[in-house]
Amino acid sequence: MNEIKRRKKGFLGLVLAAVMILGIPGGNLLAAEYWFCNQCGPAGIPELTPGTTVNNGDMLYRGSGNMIINYPGGNVDDNNNGSTTIVGGPYVVASVQGTIVTLTNPATTPTTPTTPTTPTTPTTPVVVVNPQPQVTDFYGNYLEELAKLIRAIKRPGGEIHNFGAGTSLTYAVLKTLAENPDDVLVFTTRYNDMSYTITIQGGAYINDLITPEIPWYGPLWLAGTFWQTTVIDPTK
Repeated sequence: MNEIKRRKKGFLGLVLAAVMILGIPGGNLLAAEYWFCNQCGPAGIPELTPGTTVNNGDMLYRGSGNMIINYPGGNVDDNNNGSTTIVGGPYVVASVQGTIVTLTNPATTPTTPTTPTTPTTPTTPVVVVNPQPQVTDFYGNYLEELAKLIRAIKRPGGEIHNFGAGTSLTYAVLKTLAENPDDVLVFTTRYNDMSYTITIQGGAYINDLITPEIPWYGPLWLAGTFWQTTVIDPTK
């Protein structure tokens, strides 16, 4: 009888050790941690950047202050705790704009259509159309368009600049407007199914609204900061 108890106790010890090492089945083995910017967190914790894949249970830290996480499908996590936990996933970070993180679902690989093995007297050759490759250089192209806008604002003489690419403006664009008070930027964009037209008059007052520590300024901040803003809700 003592031998049977000893064997049972040994087996339970092995099971407990396996749970401690591997974790409970269905749970995350190791949650990742990210900081909003590389100046915020200690060494060893990476910065959250576009293209990063985050999973259920991963932690995002900002140190202190408000954070907004836009999930796919319209769910929003808005908190002021300085940290938050990813729910669901996996997700891919589409953008990090100030204190706003936008997540998307991972891209799926399209399947190539197949032709029937036994065609019924085709009159024309069967053509297999391969799907177009996904555009992977969106941010590169967007930065090029922003660079063109900055060069246009710097041209002598006041101008009105219409810009409709992307959903955000960089610190460099707003700083250039601050240095060119005779120029006006009309920025049009769509965000969460809402259309925004944001008119920004150049001038030194912009310097009081921006800081080089925040490189990107998203549509919600722009709409709430510059009063010449038109918002169109397609549901009304």
